[in-house]
Formats: sequence, C-alpha cells, structure tokens
Amino acid sequence: MPLTATEKQAVIDLICDLQLFIPDHRKLMEKLLVPIAIAAVEHGKEKLLETVQSMEKPSIDKLKAAARDLAAGKDAKAMLERFEEQNQFLEKMETMLARIMDNNDKLSKDNARERFGGIQTKMLRTCQTYCKELFGSFKEVSVGDEVDEIVENYPVLQAYLDDDLGDEKKLIGTLRSWNVSNR
Repeated sequence: MPLTATEKQAVIDLICDLQLFIPDHRKLMEKLLVPIAIAAVEHGKEKLLETVQSMEKPSIDKLKAAARDLAAGKDAKAMLERFEEQNQFLEKMETMLARIMDNNDKLSKDNARERFGGIQTKMLRTCQTYCKELFGSFKEVSVGDEVDEIVENYPVLQAYLDDDLGDEKKLIGTLRSWNVSNR
C-alpha cells in the first residue's frame, strides 16, 4: 500500500533530520568528546605518576588510587577507540539514509513502518550511549569535576547525558543550535 503524500513527506522530513544530525554529532565528537577523552588519558597518566612517586611505603589505599587512575586513562583510551566504531556506525547510517532518499518513490506503508519505526531512536541511543560511556568513565576519578564543569558550559552535552532521551526532536534541535552557533 503506497504512502499518502503527507506520510511520505513525514518520512522524508525524518530522513532529512537524521542526515543533518550525523554531521552535527560528528562535530560534537571532534570538538568536545574526543578532546575530553584525550585530556582524561593524560590526566590518568599524570595522576598515576604522582601516586607512584608519592609512595614511600606502598599502602593498599595508594595502590587502589593508582589502579583507579590507571583505569581512568585506559577507559579514556578505549573511548577514543570507540570513536572509530561510532564513526563507522554513522557512515553506515548515512549510506542507508541516502539509499532510502534515492528510492523514496518506492516507500510503502509496510516498508516505511519497518524501516523508520526504530531508525531514529537507534541512532540517537547509540550516540547517546557513547557520550554517557565517555563521561561515566571519568566520574569516578578527579577528572569528574572537570567533566561536570564542561557539561555545565555546554548544555548540548547535558541533553546527551539525560537519563531519558525524551523528545528526540529536541535533542536534534539542541545539537543543531549548538552546531550553528559554533561555525
């Protein structure tokens, strides 16, 4: 069964929103998320070195602190590696969305429901999960205070960190506004 003109336009609008979301999300990763991860790796190394150098007599507490600092650095490094996975995911989504736009005249009620029922949610949740993992890794170490300060200065990051994704259009709009103001 073919889509009505209104339904078809709604699908095209959704695809356009997602096609705009992808470069905006990439810009956010490059400008904010990756630099935070790099800073955390360095911070973890520095804290580990400080802890080890301060050990006249190794104690359980100092060893735990050193292990925590080392883990924070490793978590940040893992997040940088996950950045590549995130990029690959976004590239696949871009390709899929472009293919759908090229063939939008073939959309029917069945395949539109099937394809778009969860695409937007899946994409946003995947991006949100990445951001939460990145910030969550640093909450346990002193980098947490610095991360809180960064989040306060960038409401777009708070939109990603909210437990409930809430209105997906609002997240896309918040990211779009941030991107436009940072050109």
